[in-house]
This record gives sequence, C-alpha cells and structure tokens, in this order.
Amino acid sequence: MVKKKKSPKTLSLYGLKFDYEDYEQRMMPEGAYQIDKVNKKVGLEESLKPTIKTKTKYWDCNKIYPTTEEDFIATYFSKKKPKDLEGVWSQGNQFGTVLYGLVKENENYHAYIIQNKMKKVQASGSFFKDIFK
Repeated sequence: MVKKKKSPKTLSLYGLKFDYEDYEQRMMPEGAYQIDKVNKKVGLEESLKPTIKTKTKYWDCNKIYPTTEEDFIATYFSKKKPKDLEGVWSQGNQFGTVLYGLVKENENYHAYIIQNKMKKVQASGSFFKDIFK
C-alpha cells in the first residue's frame, strides 16, 4: 500500500505564511480567474496554469535572498553601480509597504522582494462590515 503524501499545514511565500489548504483550494483558483480576466481584457489569450510549487525555473518563493536594504545593496551593487531602473524601490498603499530591488541581468530585470510590511486582512464576507469596523 502506498502512503498518501500529506500536505504541509502552512505554505511560505516570500516570507509570509499561508494556510496551505486554503491557498490551494480558494486563493489559487481565484487568482487564476482574475489573471485570465485581466489577460483577456488586454488582449492576451495565453492562460496561466496555477501551481502550488514554490520554486520553478522562473521564480523562487522561498525567502533566500537579502532581507534588508543594506544586504541587498551589498549583494548586488558592491561591484557595480545601479543603472536605469536597477536599485531598491518601495511601493506603498493603505495596507503597508513593500520594499523590493531590481537587478538587470542580460536584457531582463529581476525583481526581489526585500521586505513585505503589508498587513494581511481577512474579509468578513460583508462589504459594509469591512468598511465600518
């Protein structure tokens, strides 16, 4: 008899922990639906297949890269000066701030999330409850 592989209880993406089953059953399908909707709106017919993998040829969701601005600069810009869009950037909204770095390798820019200070908020399911807390 072959043992069924158990799913982990949590999924770690970019240093944030998510409930594995909730992510796989609810968040992934909703994200895929929204991406397909946006792609069709802008004229892209290619559909993305959602995956629970945390690492592939094109991305790695594990937090293995520098986690501070100073470490990022030391790692990627100690031997070269940033050009064009390269460097450390921050993006904020009402939920918090994300600090990320851009590095150009050949003709492609690679983005690295350095720190994610976004607050995770679980919606109550009621539009008015969420607004008038």
